[in-house]
Amino acid sequence: MQVRRQDAPPRFTALTYELRLVADEPQRRIDLLHQNLLRFGTVYNTPAAACDIDGTVVPVAPPAG
Repeated sequence: MQVRRQDAPPRFTALTYELRLVADEPQRRIDLLHQNLLRFGTVYNTPAAACDIDGTVVPVAPPAG
């Protein structure tokens, strides 16, 4: 995660994230999850009201076994 802030007045100006998700799901479902996080996620929507947020969800294959 990368956060940019300004000093006067003190506040965040932008937040960039990369969420790595261990999942064996098609990209379509990963994209749907990301859309739902953007639309309904409290943790996302609270800072989004105060600064710009941009990010991605990257699927990571589960370990073989």
